[in-house]
Amino acid sequence: MNIAPNTPPHRPKGNGAAGANEDLTVDTLPEEVAIAPLEDLMVEALASPDEFGGALTPSPTAFMIRRPARDEWFRVNPAFAPRFALYEVNTAKRRNTIYLVRKAMMPLFGDAARPCILRLCVSTTGIPFIWPLRQATGGAGDSWAKSRFEVAQAAIYGWVAIEPGDGAYLIRHPERPDVFPEPKWPDGSANEWLHKGFPAELIIGEANHPAAQYRRGLTATL
Repeated sequence: MNIAPNTPPHRPKGNGAAGANEDLTVDTLPEEVAIAPLEDLMVEALASPDEFGGALTPSPTAFMIRRPARDEWFRVNPAFAPRFALYEVNTAKRRNTIYLVRKAMMPLFGDAARPCILRLCVSTTGIPFIWPLRQATGGAGDSWAKSRFEVAQAAIYGWVAIEPGDGAYLIRHPERPDVFPEPKWPDGSANEWLHKGFPAELIIGEANHPAAQYRRGLTATL
C-alpha cells in the first residue's frame, strides 16, 4: 500500500516519459477492456492495519494514489472517472511505486497492467487523493470489487467512511451529516489532476521507459 505520495524517482531525460502538459484524457481505456482477477486487498489491509489506506501527509504538488483509510470521511468527485491501466512495483529500494501505462504499452505488461477507474476523492482535511477502483472478475475478489464501486457511488452524494466487512467494504454514514461541509475540489482540469497523481516520469508511454525495461527483464533493477 502507498505510504507516501506517488513521487517519481530521479530519472535522466529520454526515459520515455510523457510530457507534463500532455493530454492524458484522450487515451483512456474503453469499458470493454478485460480486467484481470485481483487478490483480496482487504486481507492485506487487515494483516497490516497500521498501514491501512496509507499516510495522510499533505502534498501541495502531488495527489496520493491510495484507497480511503479506515474511519476517514471522504467524498468522490462525480465528474472525474477516467480509465487507465496501472502497474505497481515493489522493490527493496522503493515500495509501491505506481505507474500509469498508456494503451499502446499494455501488451508489454500483460496482466501486470491492471485496468482501473480512477476516482478523485477529498477527505475532511481537504487533502485530495486518487483512488484506483480495481475490479476482479470471476474470482473470490468479486464481492470486494463490487463494494468498491458501491462506496464510490455513495460518496458522490454524501460523506462516507469505510471498514472491512465479511467479503466486502461496509459503508458508514455520519450520524450528523449537517456538521460536514461541502467538499472543496482542487483547482485545475481533469488532465491536470491526472498529472498530479502521475508525474511525467511515472507515465509509461514508450518501450524504453525504465519500468517497461524492468518488467521485460532488460534491466535487473528499477
